[in-house]
Amino acid sequence: MSRSRSAGISRQPARLHEEAKQTLLRIPSRFHGLPTAGHGGYTCGMVAALLGGAPAQVSLRCPPPLDRDLEVVQTNGRISVRDGDRLVAEGVRAELDLEPTDAVDPGQAADVSRRGYDRWAADHPSPRCFVCGPERQPGDGLRLFPGPLGDGRFAVAWTPDAALADNHGRVKPQYVWAALDCPTVAPLIDSWRDGPLLAALHVRIDAPVTAGVPHAIVAWPLTVDGRKRRAACAIFDATGRPLALGRALWIEPRN
Repeated sequence: MSRSRSAGISRQPARLHEEAKQTLLRIPSRFHGLPTAGHGGYTCGMVAALLGGAPAQVSLRCPPPLDRDLEVVQTNGRISVRDGDRLVAEGVRAELDLEPTDAVDPGQAADVSRRGYDRWAADHPSPRCFVCGPERQPGDGLRLFPGPLGDGRFAVAWTPDAALADNHGRVKPQYVWAALDCPTVAPLIDSWRDGPLLAALHVRIDAPVTAGVPHAIVAWPLTVDGRKRRAACAIFDATGRPLALGRALWIEPRN
């Protein structure tokens, strides 16, 4: 015989939504882009890690504060990062449908980077940017200075420092995200005076990036829609295999 509710069985309604989970995120000052803000790609990578990794899309809603505990709320597979009442970033896991461009040899990427260095370094708005700042020393910043390939694309060589890797020599995802950020602005600007701001980064990592070996990073333009500019980026190993892909949305500031 079945027992009735009055006999002690209670039925709870099914939960329709996942409970919110809270934690904290802090961006150390070393990892800045603009002088007083967290580097966009690095910040997006840290948010993606809280989602369980790439593929993911992260949108930046304001410059990420440095050296401050930021509140992270995860609900129904989405993440919101807040600095008090200010929304800093939002992230969600999302597949990235993006085909890589043609590969470039790391040697060729290094050559165009050297030839394009003066253009990149001139009037740089943040010369100590963690990824592309010309005043960063080797081992401190990534020192990625994209140079033109002559076909609308830009390239730079990258041999990741061992300090960026885990115990297996694989570059940690937040640094892969960072490396997929700054190069994407190169095909979108003629000079830093036209410099837009990163608004969103969508990344897929297909294979590990290995520290201590040369890679080529290639960026290419996608679309321009008013103040919105989109570009893509790929990291290749020395055999031409694409390891990671990113699509970036940049917003031109209002005059």
